Amino acid sequence: MKANIELKKYINNIVVNEMTQNPSVDILSEGFVDRIANHIKKVLTKASNARFASELESIAKSNPAGKKAVKKLVDTISQVEKDMLEVERMIAKYGMD
Repeated sequence: MKANIELKKYINNIVVNEMTQNPSVDILSEGFVDRIANHIKKVLTKASNARFASELESIAKSNPAGKKAVKKLVDTISQVEKDMLEVERMIAKYGMD
């Protein structure tokens, strides 16, 4: 319940800030809602990434097997990100969708 109240206050602050920065914008316009949704997404992604990193660090500190597993996971994630960049490059180069 407390989290819901805090979330409502946070969203209210975002809306008020957006309206202050752009007083002439229609609050029901798609761009207005998109900017607020994108801001919330960025905040949640940042919090999620920080929590994920913290949990990985905790696992790595737990024992040598945990440290090895975390290193393997981090390496795999890194390789997937590199592979996806290459895929995006090839899509752009060959004009595929």
